[in-house]
Amino acid sequence: MAAVLAQYSSFKIKEDTLEVLFAGDKRFYLDTVKRDARLVERVASEVTGRKMALRLLEREDEAAPSGDSPEKEAVLKDPTVQYFMNTFKAQVLSVDPVKKPRNRE
Repeated sequence: MAAVLAQYSSFKIKEDTLEVLFAGDKRFYLDTVKRDARLVERVASEVTGRKMALRLLEREDEAAPSGDSPEKEAVLKDPTVQYFMNTFKAQVLSVDPVKKPRNRE
């Protein structure tokens, strides 16, 4: 199951739900995961320490939406981000600015 789940296009944890997206040519893995959904929910619950539900999503194309912000384009060019994306098969879903710490003098 781990090998099948590793084929995801993206995932996120939203409250107590693990959302896994299979897009493009990876959609055929969806049925395999559906058959063992209880197993995935149990393992996700053990890993997070709280009861988790599984939500499987599919999309025909894997193309990123056009019109990425300049901030997101800059992040995607960052070598560290590229390393993590390649190593963990990750995808940048959103970019939030980091607040500068206040000067405490």
